[in-house]
Amino acid sequence: MDLNLQAEPGRPIAFKTGVGDTKTVFELTEALRTDYVCHQLLVPGSTGTSTMDFVYGYFLKGSPEHKIFDDWIKKKDMTWKDGVAMKGRAFDFAKQSYTHPIGIIADELSKK
Repeated sequence: MDLNLQAEPGRPIAFKTGVGDTKTVFELTEALRTDYVCHQLLVPGSTGTSTMDFVYGYFLKGSPEHKIFDDWIKKKDMTWKDGVAMKGRAFDFAKQSYTHPIGIIADELSKK
């Protein structure tokens, strides 16, 4: 997962991700807890038990991407190994204490 850390805020990014658990990490001023949900975005094939294996993804509540990802969470045993395609915008966390201090706001999802 090449995330080009510490680059332009809101930079476009496209990658394959495994479906991870719901989380409560809200370190982006662009993705407020009141408007977004947070999920782990895993390196495909990983279980997310190591902080080296995931970043945080943010989905606008009620958006098509949020609904798709919620559906995939129910089937994550079928998606984590190969991953799913995701496009979004990358932002750096204000606090740099995370292994990958970056959050991705989802703009598009696909099983391809």
